[in-house]
Amino acid sequence: MPDTMYIAVMGATGSGKSSFISLLTDQKPAVGHSLESCTEEVGVYESYILKDRSLYLIDTPGFDDTNRSDTEVLRELAGWLTSTYSQNVRLTGIIYFHRISNVRMTGSAKRNIFTFRKLCGDNALPNVVLATSMWDDVPHETAVKREKELIEQPEWWGHMINKGSRTFRHDNTRQSAITLVKEFLQVAEPTVVLSLQEEMVDDHKTLEQTSAGVQLNEILAIERARFQRELDALQQDFKEALRLRDEEATREIEEATSANKAKMEKLEVEQTNLQVKFDSLAEYLEREYEAKLQKRLEEQNQHHAQQLAKVRGKKGETIWRWIAPLRGHTGWVNTLAFTTNGELLLSGSEDGSLRVWNVSTGIEKGRFTPGRVRQIAVSSQDDRVFCLAANRCVHHASLKNLDAVMETEESVSNVKSIAYDTQTNWIAAATEDKISICMKDAPKLTWWYTKKSITCIATNADGSYIRAGTTKGKVIAYSLSYGKVKGIQLHADTINAVRFSPDGQFYATASADLTIKVVGVDGGRIQTLKGHAAHVTAIAFSSDGYFLASGDSHGSIWIWDLRTTAVVQKFYLRRLCISALEFSPQRNLLACASRDRTIHLLEQISVESVDDGQDGYPRH
Repeated sequence: MPDTMYIAVMGATGSGKSSFISLLTDQKPAVGHSLESCTEEVGVYESYILKDRSLYLIDTPGFDDTNRSDTEVLRELAGWLTSTYSQNVRLTGIIYFHRISNVRMTGSAKRNIFTFRKLCGDNALPNVVLATSMWDDVPHETAVKREKELIEQPEWWGHMINKGSRTFRHDNTRQSAITLVKEFLQVAEPTVVLSLQEEMVDDHKTLEQTSAGVQLNEILAIERARFQRELDALQQDFKEALRLRDEEATREIEEATSANKAKMEKLEVEQTNLQVKFDSLAEYLEREYEAKLQKRLEEQNQHHAQQLAKVRGKKGETIWRWIAPLRGHTGWVNTLAFTTNGELLLSGSEDGSLRVWNVSTGIEKGRFTPGRVRQIAVSSQDDRVFCLAANRCVHHASLKNLDAVMETEESVSNVKSIAYDTQTNWIAAATEDKISICMKDAPKLTWWYTKKSITCIATNADGSYIRAGTTKGKVIAYSLSYGKVKGIQLHADTINAVRFSPDGQFYATASADLTIKVVGVDGGRIQTLKGHAAHVTAIAFSSDGYFLASGDSHGSIWIWDLRTTAVVQKFYLRRLCISALEFSPQRNLLACASRDRTIHLLEQISVESVDDGQDGYPRH
């Protein structure tokens, strides 16, 4: 089984997909309680229920979405599935949800199942779990009878079960959700390739030519034939109304005809939209995302311009604004690090590359590929680069020779986090239950064991303090001289990040309990920063120590003034998780990494330097 699991969650609108994900992630994807569909696009949520591997749950829209056609939904799904497949991301499996409270198998529910089967293909069905939900909404005997019908009918679930799919009764509890996920630990094949992925990427078929596309096209053809029959009937009625000189009937028929023609035209557009290949689909979805992102950033900058108008004329006031982003990674960006002079920015990604950018020009200066990069540390002389790659070992290289990749003197496997002391040149590598210290000049390994599951570590500027965050919300304090010093219970849930202030007198922790703690190194002063609506996943101190940036799993970025603990500004980057934040050491420039494969940049500027007509949005 790979160290990262990706499980797609599919099913009809209102079948419980988002509620299921909420039970496992606490990230609160939109949960619908009305007739409107909530999941309008594919969402990726990280779960921490598996100690020995990473888990991502993929929330998908249903084919009976109230806001979009089945063609639009299939294009969205195909875009995500094919783009990730081309980046060597493989699904572990799929959970398909069905409401057991449904009185009957409706036409839309049948279409959902047929399209789902074609999308998967028979070879992928052993990695599918067919889950029923809403068991509390109907008498148990009735629910069992409906489940039996689902299982026995070949055109419903029978065929999939015969091909290896399993069933599961989900009772909407966290324990039930955990048990359901663990079903995938027993599958014979650890990863699976869906028919749609193989057909579009490997066989270069258009979406229309895939099995799922053919299935949907047949449905559209049937709908089109029905509308044509209705149009023919309306034309006959229209002729009869004209003969009888029935003006009211004529007007009603004309309105019905116009509405019917609009539906026909929409079906034609949908059938045309199926005639798209993988590369053009990826480009279309990328353009669509860029348009949405640009609109969102423009709206944010309009809001910031209003703030600017309020403070204009107040000497010394500043505001944060977007500047041109950095693009080039083909996978999620996991980590960022500036060089000491602030001229270069290093980024590590799921695509296996570590890239070096000139921040001023936005040009990529070089790269190397140590594998899936999760963390980066740079020496104070900018001559050495350490990175955590593929969870297996710690690498280091020279910025002058990016191809010179080496392992540390004594490799440590299954590393969760690293910390590098720029003064004494030692590096700490944390596994789940151990912190190992490797010295540059004395290449021996020192280690400290702990009973807590470590998630992240950090060291202050002179290497005198080490702090490790755990899954239980506790921070463990270490000293290079004395080993473990003490532990402090700071949070009620997993600590996702820990960072020291530039002067080393404070450290901050970010947690899945939605809070941030700012703590004195002696443990005496603790401030709590609240407000995020999702897991706080990343934090960073500004170079002057006045500001703290925080990002969460819903894509929100907040900038706090630590002198007042007030939020200065809020930003939003879609609903993808903010994976890393990093301030430049030379100026207040904030780099933000998220799962849109882009590095976004925020710059702090003074009020006096902004022209009246300038909105602050980057021009491309």
